[in-house]
Amino acid sequence: MSQIRLNHICKSYQGTDLAVKDFNLDIGEKEFIVFVGPSGCGKSTVLRMIAGLEEITSGELWMNGKLMNYEDPGKRNVSMVFQNYALYPHMSIYDNLAFSLAIRKVPKKEIKKRVTETARMLGLEQLLDRRPAQLSGGQKQRVAIGSAILREPNAFLMDEPLSNLDAKMRTQMRVEIAGLYNRLNTTFIYVTHDQTEAMTLGTRIVVLKEGVIQQVDTPQNLYDHPASRFVAGFIGSPSMNFVDADVLSDASGIAIESAGDGVEASNASNVLELKLNDNQTAILKRFHYEGQEVTLGIRPGDFILKKNAGGQKENVSQAFPVKVLSSELLGSDRLVYFMWEGVKCVADISADDEVARGDVIEICMKLDKIHLFNKNTEASIFAHGEKLAQKGVSDYEEV
Repeated sequence: MSQIRLNHICKSYQGTDLAVKDFNLDIGEKEFIVFVGPSGCGKSTVLRMIAGLEEITSGELWMNGKLMNYEDPGKRNVSMVFQNYALYPHMSIYDNLAFSLAIRKVPKKEIKKRVTETARMLGLEQLLDRRPAQLSGGQKQRVAIGSAILREPNAFLMDEPLSNLDAKMRTQMRVEIAGLYNRLNTTFIYVTHDQTEAMTLGTRIVVLKEGVIQQVDTPQNLYDHPASRFVAGFIGSPSMNFVDADVLSDASGIAIESAGDGVEASNASNVLELKLNDNQTAILKRFHYEGQEVTLGIRPGDFILKKNAGGQKENVSQAFPVKVLSSELLGSDRLVYFMWEGVKCVADISADDEVARGDVIEICMKLDKIHLFNKNTEASIFAHGEKLAQKGVSDYEEV
């Protein structure tokens, strides 16, 4: 039995449209689940319903086999860490940490032992006599996390706990939270709008859009096999590139306008044909995509300069010319921006490849890394096609 089950959960406010729509999720013991999505997608609302801070409009919330819809927050045995640190400004750090134990009338000797152990775990030993105003943002967040740990909950709920920190501190705290998860060996449910946090922390990620679950999967599967154009564009930085394409009449490949703005193709035609593998072709044929318009997706890191393509083990496309709009050096990587089919695209190449604004370069794509999306539903044709084929479905409108 899963530790936490959300069964057809919906949430609306005073008769307005649903903020959360038919949310279904089983969370197993000791999982690190991350809710991620753009602002207003309902991720914090779901977390607050689990905590008991928001009423559930319809559906069922189960914890360890018990229906929790109407249980008080204090009886749910969860601890919540907020974006704002929720510390008592007039108390010392020691007293902030000890507060939940004191109100439960834990013996003072036991309180001191547990507070000291938690402070040592979080690197707060030298700060116990200070007040919150004397701490940095990262230190305050550690105190808030320490307070949650001392409650010994069945699950930790974290609502964008790092969003108020600077970039360096966020990176440091991500590492610390991952370490805490491994040491505490309990369930974490974490909300963020930052896909980097989601990818680095979660054992599974729940991607939301407008209150609806788009995909639930491991970080690697979300990146490699996004279920929709939305997920593909949201997960990964820089975002996936998207251009229009046409499936060939025999479904053996796809055709794209190959030349970037203001660039003449080196061959007689400006059309780039990409040869697909047998499995990809079989899916396109099964769902009758021959001659259909689709959306092609390619991640920035799956472009290769023509001069480097010879040593690639992957199957690569023929090269096509593009004109560089700008180039950004990021340490070991270089981001190269260019126009393709009227769309601004980006390639992530090695910093050793010197490319400047105005240069015309020839690039290729890793053919096994391309994604195709239905123009109407925006669903991934390959990901959904494989699943639906197993069910005997053969209508491309379903994909």
